[in-house]
Amino acid sequence: MEGLSRIYQDNVARFDGLLGVGRSCDMVARDFRLGGRRARIWVVDGYGRDAILERMGAFWLGIPAEGLKTISKMQDFIDRFITFSETNVSFDVEDIVTSVLLGKTLFLLEGAEGAALIDAKDYPSRGVGEPEDGKVLRGSHDGFVEAVVPNMALLRRRIRDPELTMEGHKVGTRSRTDVVLCYLRDRADPLLAEVCRVLPRCRVLLGGRPNALARSVFLEPGCLPLVLVTDGPLHAVYAAAGYRVGGVQLAETVLRQAKEGLR
Repeated sequence: MEGLSRIYQDNVARFDGLLGVGRSCDMVARDFRLGGRRARIWVVDGYGRDAILERMGAFWLGIPAEGLKTISKMQDFIDRFITFSETNVSFDVEDIVTSVLLGKTLFLLEGAEGAALIDAKDYPSRGVGEPEDGKVLRGSHDGFVEAVVPNMALLRRRIRDPELTMEGHKVGTRSRTDVVLCYLRDRADPLLAEVCRVLPRCRVLLGGRPNALARSVFLEPGCLPLVLVTDGPLHAVYAAAGYRVGGVQLAETVLRQAKEGLR
């Protein structure tokens, strides 16, 4: 079990790296100044319940310096200043990272031993009914929606791995369409860097379909790679993990077949 450091800034840097702050556009971190002490929260965008986090943040910012003088353990802070009932303290880095990927909010306070895990999560619901062209007999029956954040949360809910990276881009000179590249950092093909370089220059039509965007990325002389377009998270999860679906190697093969055309 790897424990927390006694130095606040070391813990902040470690969790920023493990959780992908700055690397994944759906990982949100926010700094506070509470009674003269530094504090920070981490939460997956799409999981956190904004109303609850907003109320707690507003309450924390009103804590005077005198109120924190006797706080040396995170459990003491929880008992006095966190009203949400489903909150616990953890000292194990791996447990903390897994809990954040499960939807909990991580809270660190300078000078307080331990990390608070606040279970104020809200998984995506409706709008995620089963797509008409993606019927399945077993497993989940939810599907992607038009908004990016709930779709990222659907993938996070299935792949609770800190290596899962959600890299945000904007494509198109007029539409400025939000595009997110989802991949496992330790399994992604090196060609991904080339895709990231080409993606911002793509031209897409307003309201264009994903397959049109894929062709604008990969379409070069003699190169049209295999592209999977799906309305449900299940196939997308298999693709990101590099598993076989229907006998087709999805994620890695798409990039490998595109190599020659992008060189």
